[in-house]
Formats: sequence, C-alpha cells, structure tokens
Amino acid sequence: MALSRLWNPRRAIFILALLGVVSCLWLFSRDNASMAVHIPPPTPMPHPNAYDYYLKAQEQITSAAGRYVEHGALPGQLWDVERLSPAQQEQMLSATRQGLATLREGFAYAYQAPPCGPSWCAAPATPDVATADDRARDLAHYLCFVAEVQAAHGNWGEAVQCHLDALRLGSDITREATVDGWFTGYDVKSIGRSHTWEAIFHLNAVQARAAIMRLHEIMHRQGKLADALQRQKWAIQAGLLQMFQQPNWRLTLAKRIGSDTRSGELVWSFPTKQQVFTGVSRYMDQLIAEARKPYPQRRTVKDPPVAIALICDVDWPAATHDTIINKTHNALLLTTFALQAYKAEHGAYPTALAALVPSYLPQIPADPFASGACLGYHVAGHDFVLYSVGPDGKDSGGQPIEQKFTYLVQRQDFFADGNIKEGDIVAGINVF
Repeated sequence: MALSRLWNPRRAIFILALLGVVSCLWLFSRDNASMAVHIPPPTPMPHPNAYDYYLKAQEQITSAAGRYVEHGALPGQLWDVERLSPAQQEQMLSATRQGLATLREGFAYAYQAPPCGPSWCAAPATPDVATADDRARDLAHYLCFVAEVQAAHGNWGEAVQCHLDALRLGSDITREATVDGWFTGYDVKSIGRSHTWEAIFHLNAVQARAAIMRLHEIMHRQGKLADALQRQKWAIQAGLLQMFQQPNWRLTLAKRIGSDTRSGELVWSFPTKQQVFTGVSRYMDQLIAEARKPYPQRRTVKDPPVAIALICDVDWPAATHDTIINKTHNALLLTTFALQAYKAEHGAYPTALAALVPSYLPQIPADPFASGACLGYHVAGHDFVLYSVGPDGKDSGGQPIEQKFTYLVQRQDFFADGNIKEGDIVAGINVF
C-alpha cells in the first residue's frame, strides 16, 4: 500500500522530465563553456612588400614565356634547357629579363604573405594557397633555367647568384608562414640548392667569397619550424572559434577536415568544444616544444586522436626531417664555397677545415645530425670529401647514403618508412 503511494505515474514523469531538463542544461553548458585564449593579431603587412614583387615577377615571367609557347618557339616543358636551342634560350632570357629584375628588386624589402592557416579553416576570400605554392616553385625552376643558360656561357658567378636567388626566395617564404608555407619554402630552397654544386668549382676567389657572404645572409633570414607551428596553432584556434559559432559545428568541421570515416570521430564521439580546442592546443604545444630542441634531442611525439590530427594538419615527421636536411645542406654548401675560395687563393684544398677560420668562415659549421660535432672532412687526392654523419648518427667516413636523384622523394630516401638509412650525407652527391 505504502509502495503504491510512492510510485505515482505523474510524479515519475515529472522526475524524469526534470532529469531530462537538467541533463540538457548540463550538456549545453558543457558544450558552451567559455574558452579564454589570446590569439595575437596577424603581423601587419609591410609596405613595400617583397611578396607583391615576387607575385608580379612570376606573372611577368609566365606572361612573357606564354607568348613564346603560343608561337611555338618553346617546344616541350617551359624551363627545360635541353629542349631549347641556344637561340630559343636567348629569346627566353630577353623576354623574361624584366621579370627577373622585378624579383631581385623585391629582395630589398621585407616579406610577408597574406595570413593563411590549414585549408579547412580558410575563408572564401583567402588566396588560393595551392596556386601560390605552385607559383613559388615555378619561380625556382625559372631561376635554375637562367642559371643553366648563364653557366653554358661561362658566367659561373651569375649562375651561382641565380641559384642563391632561389634560396633567398625560399627563405623569405618560410618567414611569418604557417606549416604549409614552410614546406613550400623548403621545396623552393631544395630546387635552387640542388643545382648549385656543379657551378661552385668554376668560381674564382672573389665570386666564391661573394657567395659565402650572401649565403650567410640567407641562412640568417630563413624562418624556424617552431615559429611556423606556433602560427599554425593560432590559425587553428581562430578557425575553431569561428567554427564553434555554427549550430552543427561537429558535422561541418568533420566535412571540412576530410570525407572519409576517420573524420566521423568528431560526430559519433560527441566531443565538446572545450575538448576539441584543448586537444588541438596541447598537441600543437608538444610539437612546438620539440621543434625548439636540437635534432638529436628531439623525442617522438605520440599521435593524437585521429580527429585532432586531421584538424592540426601537420606532417610532423616530414617537417622535422626537412628542417634538419635543410640545415645540413646549407652547412655543406657554405663550407664548399669556402673550400673553393681557399683553393682559388692557395692552389689546393686545406688539409683540415680549421684552415678556413677566420679568413673564410667565422667558425666551422656544426653538423646538425651530431651533437657538438662539426662536419666531417678529408682530402682525397686533388679533391675532398665533405659530409654530415646523416640520420643514423654514425660517422661512415664519407660513405654516401644511397639516394634517388630527385628532391621530391628526398625524405622517403633518408627516412623510408621510418627506417633510417645508413651512411653519410655527402656534399655534391646527396644533393637533394
């Protein structure tokens, strides 16, 4: 009797309804908790801006080259020297001279690209990043074309300066960039640097010394991966805060970051805004912290949940590997310029790199792959072997890593499927 009095259907319905309302309010407050975060405003665009000069130069060069293509003067690939007759090469140089002058004029100014984050949070008015990347790589290929033509005429100093133009362009692109821009800058530098080696050994002392000074300047200008990751984090945070304003933000974000089942985790796991925001921020902070360490001290970063990884859009292994490869090749290139200047003035290469200091280099470049050690070097007859110990960290005496000769597959060659290849990175051999 007493139990029946307690179990009142109306009372049970009321209690269940009250629990439902409380649960909904709790879920609403849980999903709309305020997130205090400071996102710095974008860096003000400089005026004049080197970015505008580079863009204008590419348009001038492409337009001039396009006229020749339309009239059949340039068969095959646009910047393929081997397919062009000497007369066609001269026509191309003459037609694109104004574009080259515009590019070099831009070197006098600060560089700042329009702000841009991962593709999923790009606003409709954001510039086409893929197109901008292709334009930058096209400029690098053009500069290599000019260098090859100049080398064919024996103008080795000008040829090397064209290659260094590509390195300067790539270094500028990495400044104030997010991760996508950082990768583009790396590709541009790889294109220019990989074609430099043959020309070095034709330089006289004055030309080699000029190359040393300019490469020093370029190396000091290039952006840092940790800074690119920090800007990527801020761009992602700003994109998420905008995305959270939409009522169906989980579904919208899942569609933006990918069309496969992996992105569906955002929907079926029903994470809160705070969980997504915090997960992204923590993962990016881990990457930034590791990127600030010397390469030998970096640790593997644990993979985050799939949805977080898709939102961050960072290929961490490729980014950290490309960073160290870029530093290594720059150190090898700088030292090779110094060795050439020494030989031009003394008639032979030095027996040790210490002879280059301080007349040619302020100090012997460190080996980025070896903690506290310098590049390896020894004389071999009338030549020399200059090298880094490479990813395996072992000194193989200048035995080069077996590598396919294309900069596009470089990181697969040195770090194939996570298996570090044995051998050293040798100047003039492992050039990509």
